[in-house]
Amino acid sequence: MLDLTKEITLDHKNYRKYRYFQTGIYVIAILLAFYLGYLVIFPTKDFAFYPPAPDAAKNTIVDPRTSQTTITKDGQDENINNLLFDAVSPVNYSAIQIDLALNKKSPLDKNITVEVRKSHQAFLYPEGNPIGFKDGSLVKNEDSYFIISQGKERKFVSDAIISGLGYDKGSFIEIGNDDLKYNEKGDDIDSLSYPDGAIFKINDLYYILENQKLKKFVSTQAYLTQYDDRQALAKNEDFMNNYPLDDNLAGFADGTLISYGISAFIVSSGQVLPIDNPNTFLSDGYQWSDIIPVSGDELSLYQKAKLFNISSPHPNGTIMETSDKNKWYMIKDGQKDLLPTPAIVQSWSKRNPVVVSETGLTPIGNCQPKEGLLNSRNFSCVIPIENSADLIGIDYEFRLASDSNTKIDAVNISFQKTVNSHNFKSAVLGLISKIKGNYVPQTPAPIQ
Repeated sequence: MLDLTKEITLDHKNYRKYRYFQTGIYVIAILLAFYLGYLVIFPTKDFAFYPPAPDAAKNTIVDPRTSQTTITKDGQDENINNLLFDAVSPVNYSAIQIDLALNKKSPLDKNITVEVRKSHQAFLYPEGNPIGFKDGSLVKNEDSYFIISQGKERKFVSDAIISGLGYDKGSFIEIGNDDLKYNEKGDDIDSLSYPDGAIFKINDLYYILENQKLKKFVSTQAYLTQYDDRQALAKNEDFMNNYPLDDNLAGFADGTLISYGISAFIVSSGQVLPIDNPNTFLSDGYQWSDIIPVSGDELSLYQKAKLFNISSPHPNGTIMETSDKNKWYMIKDGQKDLLPTPAIVQSWSKRNPVVVSETGLTPIGNCQPKEGLLNSRNFSCVIPIENSADLIGIDYEFRLASDSNTKIDAVNISFQKTVNSHNFKSAVLGLISKIKGNYVPQTPAPIQ
């Protein structure tokens, strides 16, 4: 206990002053402890965006855009009538407060609306066209046999052609009429010439024919992330004299999780994205069992991209499955493309998908900002989000709509937790879980 008078004698008047001072210190310390405890148990998380300076470091929201066009410094003077942006939080909150500051020269618009959705960022992308079978797929419909080559279905004209090329009919996957309509029709295969997409196994190494060149897979495990072993035609080494060898190597399927040493990566578009920590890995719906340890030679096939962090959208090649509608999608170039049938899904997916919810496409709330009491150009509103706690995903997508040519100087978003017994209990249990995680020995995760 704080006591400075053990060795110092004070007169009665000064002693009373000292005791008042001592009591005041205790009260301040107790209040400060309660305040810090309040911040820990009922935290807030703030994000900001300043449209006049879209590239400034003080902007903390993700991907500000109008429709699907990212806002950059070149477009800072444009009117923002339909502003979209994202904020990421793996922690569940009770409400979101939105504060807007209108530009002094902007029309005073009282009909601004704010809408928010919650899911994984990439699942909120617009939906593209359905995808057909993967190149190299061998499929059978009734008595017809096909190979998918350069995105097109090419039919073998006879059993003699199938056997002459060395294919086993048991390697073809039975599909229905609906499965065939998502690949364009190509020319029939009526000779003993192999089409692009044909796969070969030579001396225990795998090759795929691309542009009539043999492209070797960097490893067997890279091949198996894309195709089944039964799809490959066994050939002897002399077969390689029939085609030139591609200088490039084929690698892992886009979206594959790999590890090298203690670092984990996502393969995508000829690059590997290093994952920054286990929290990002788990928050984005990945599973430890999907990580494939690779060698230095396998990793060297790729360029190292920027760090994949909690705010990064899932990259190209990511497969997503809706838990409530049993739909499958592939992420590609800022959109999600439907994998329309189970047979098509099978040709693309050799790993666990990232699970999402179709419900996440529906807004979880909206509000209409009202004028502030002291400043008519400051608008504010609150959206309750407690009911969205069970929705899958950590990304909140906001849409600001306006009837006029509104210009906004600042957008501030504050995630808040309501003070109640439920949130108190959840916070305490969360703290206990973190303490156990820090001090109870566990198997280390392969993350950088």
